[in-house]
Amino acid sequence: MNKYSLLENIKYILKVVKEKDRILLAEMAGMGLISAFLPYIVPYLSKAAVSCIVNGTGFERFAIVVVLFTVIFIVLKTMYNAINLSLWWRFFALKNDFVISRLDKAMEMSFENLEKKDILDRMKKAENATQGNSGVEGMLYSIKDLGIYIVRILFSVTLITFLSPVAVIVVISLSAINYKIGQKTKQRDVKLLMDKKAPVDRQINYWSRVTSNFAYAKEIRLFRLKEWIFKEIRNNNQAALALERESKRNWLITNSISYVLSFFQQLLIYGFLIYRVYSGTIAIDDFVFYSGCIMVLFDTVGKILDTGSTLSKQSIEINCYREVIELDDPEQSKNDKKLDLPEENSFMLEVKNVSFRYDGQRDYVLRDVNMQIDSKSKVAIVGKNGSGKSTLIKLLCRLYKPTDGEILLNGINIWEYELSTYLSVIAPVFQDINIFALSLKQNIDFGAGDDEERVNNAIAQAGLADKVRTLEQGIHSELLTIMSDQGVVLSGGEKQKLAIARSLYKKSRMVIMDEPTAALDPLAEQRLYQSLNKMIEDKTGVYISHRLSSTRFCDYIYLFDAGKIIEEGTHDELMICKGDYYDMFQLQAQYYV
Repeated sequence: MNKYSLLENIKYILKVVKEKDRILLAEMAGMGLISAFLPYIVPYLSKAAVSCIVNGTGFERFAIVVVLFTVIFIVLKTMYNAINLSLWWRFFALKNDFVISRLDKAMEMSFENLEKKDILDRMKKAENATQGNSGVEGMLYSIKDLGIYIVRILFSVTLITFLSPVAVIVVISLSAINYKIGQKTKQRDVKLLMDKKAPVDRQINYWSRVTSNFAYAKEIRLFRLKEWIFKEIRNNNQAALALERESKRNWLITNSISYVLSFFQQLLIYGFLIYRVYSGTIAIDDFVFYSGCIMVLFDTVGKILDTGSTLSKQSIEINCYREVIELDDPEQSKNDKKLDLPEENSFMLEVKNVSFRYDGQRDYVLRDVNMQIDSKSKVAIVGKNGSGKSTLIKLLCRLYKPTDGEILLNGINIWEYELSTYLSVIAPVFQDINIFALSLKQNIDFGAGDDEERVNNAIAQAGLADKVRTLEQGIHSELLTIMSDQGVVLSGGEKQKLAIARSLYKKSRMVIMDEPTAALDPLAEQRLYQSLNKMIEDKTGVYISHRLSSTRFCDYIYLFDAGKIIEEGTHDELMICKGDYYDMFQLQAQYYV
């Protein structure tokens, strides 16, 4: 069931128009008045011509009327075209505002919500509502047309009522029946092409991105995935085509019925007018005029009902858009508690009885985790792949909210802090590094300013200076080949050094390294960790890895397995215990000792 009615969505669109572009409202009103008058010029001139012939009125008088109305027509049509052109770019600009709002919501939405299938389907529908001529832009045009048709119908009904109120009732009644049939078909069409087709479209878009994404290029070629991918694409296209065919079959039946009703309607109208002429109640010139007026009414009633049906479909799309824009996202609630950590003050980050499972999953990824991270301490979180280490870091970064338990910073739940102030404390480096098609400098400072010295210091500390010296444009070199043919493509290790440079550039109190050295060999990893330890000696450091190169210089170590902390302590303490940590270290010692 739709959250908002058609009228509420029309008011919503008009409210946005009023806020963004009031001139647009004035132009829509002006176009409505012009369009309401234009269709009656030809019937009136036809009436004047017949009257001139039948009554023997002087041709000169008729010529003056023709010239006068021709001038009026040209002036009004010119004004109409000028307003229509202005409306086009104003509608386009307004639609872009809706697109930006949708993108802003997508980027602000909680990370956890972005992984939910129903949210992804909603976002796809919201995206469809801001593309092409449907949804937002379509409703703008439909509202404009609706205003035109309402004024035109009022004018037509006023004229034709003098002839016969019955004629007005017949035209409107038959048009309403025609509309009702079309409305039923459109409702079926919405279920087919929106509800059923949205997941199919999402899959088609996914495979389209995969085939054009450089990140998948190696796997596609080396594993010969072309035929397999094409099979998936063909299956999705066939599913989409089947839904489109069903839609077209529904419309074929509806259109056939509509044509029969339209023919029957016109037959009744002309029969009625001919009868009035033969009965002597109207003259032949009135027959010409009223037949023209009734055809305008007939056409306008059909259009206004069709526009109403179109608006109903567009309203459903606007509902999809508003559902995403107004989505209640408590995980990203706007808390106003400021976080102020003066440099001289220490802080404590405490993970207290935290358990977590992903949405829709029965098994817990983390179970009853308890740990403390002191200010300026170095903590290692180690364990096998899949033991829950990275999930814990996502909880610390507020990408997820604990299913049970809480994470406290200085005794206050981290979700009570204003998000921007909390994120200013941490600088994460993840294993999966995303490079933007921007300059190397912009990939580090993200356009924060012109402090090139600070950027160069971060690059040097991260061990990327040698690479930068080989680049002709240095830190201003473009990365990737998407925007520039001369774009630089970094290796896996260089990408991770770039990510480390990002974290070092950011003035944060805590640096979190989530397996950032996975692309490096063990010795290079050990050297980098030793270097990092010196770089962030005045900061809190959290190192996550399934390798133990970082543990020797850490103050405290947590060993995870199956989502639980199974051992904790200093390196020496854990080695004395000769438990799982001892066994892991002994297996890996050949790389570090």
